[in-house]
Amino acid sequence: MNKYVLVAAGSALSVALIGFVYYWVALMPLVNRCTDHKHHCIRVSVDAANMLQVDVPKLVKKGQDHTITWYIDNEDTQDYKFPESGIAFKTSDGKDVFNCALRGNYVYRCVDRSWKKGEFEYAVKVAGSPTVPPLDPWVVNN
Repeated sequence: MNKYVLVAAGSALSVALIGFVYYWVALMPLVNRCTDHKHHCIRVSVDAANMLQVDVPKLVKKGQDHTITWYIDNEDTQDYKFPESGIAFKTSDGKDVFNCALRGNYVYRCVDRSWKKGEFEYAVKVAGSPTVPPLDPWVVNN
């Protein structure tokens, strides 16, 4: 094997390792806060049938000042990311209650601004290949 092939293979491995480290260094501080009773983390993944999944399809919470963080958990062969509209509440009430923002390619965060009782449906969307349909879970404020 010639030295150019070895250098190319080493470079590709370095890029993959840097991407993996970046993903976990950026993600882990957010996920570690999930032990706080007012911080909720929801894992988003794409299953073998190319369907979007969340590990909490109906988050029930009580009170205001809660933070919800969605994070994408890709398999080794996947590279799904959140688009700008990755988490979108469907009603005007939901949009008023939750202040949401994309926090990098793999993390989306919403803060409950003005706690209001009700059930709020939202859409989860990811970008990647193969394309997957959106999912419509709920947040319930008791």
